[in-house]
Amino acid sequence: MLDWKILAASFAALLVVSSILIGGLGFTDIVDNIKEWLGGSPFGGIVDFPEAGSKEATVIIYATPFSFSPDDPINATIGGASIEGFSGIVSADFEELSLTFSTEGFRLSFPISNITLDVSVGRLEITNSDFAVKDGELETSAENGTLEISDFVGSMEFRDTRATLTGNFTMVKGNGKQII
Repeated sequence: MLDWKILAASFAALLVVSSILIGGLGFTDIVDNIKEWLGGSPFGGIVDFPEAGSKEATVIIYATPFSFSPDDPINATIGGASIEGFSGIVSADFEELSLTFSTEGFRLSFPISNITLDVSVGRLEITNSDFAVKDGELETSAENGTLEISDFVGSMEFRDTRATLTGNFTMVKGNGKQII
């Protein structure tokens, strides 16, 4: 007689492989429906579906000024100031050691010391940058290179000499070569 654990493991493996193949083709609604359906079943805790096209990593940008526009409004507390619903441009200047929030007719700067923002950024491209990318056991770095990031969701930590992006990325390229 077939053991139910073997059947459950086989079913889970089939779903994981299917989710990877289906998720890569844009059928994420089907995967979401399967996840919802399995949530209440005995197999709900066995199967964990990866986010389609997203990978967890850390990117460190060393002393290179850059700007970005968040996809979603930023809420942050920096020192004694609170920023709520900000959706303009955030600029990091490591020469002046300032983090600036600006929109048309508004500009607010903070000294970079230890600031962390939870952000979602669709695209970020930085040229002439020193950077490192840590993806699990793999670490890649470059000096005076070009860094391209797509669909980042996570936290940005700003310190005196660097910005550390920790979270999920759809794509990270260094000098035109795909890292993630």
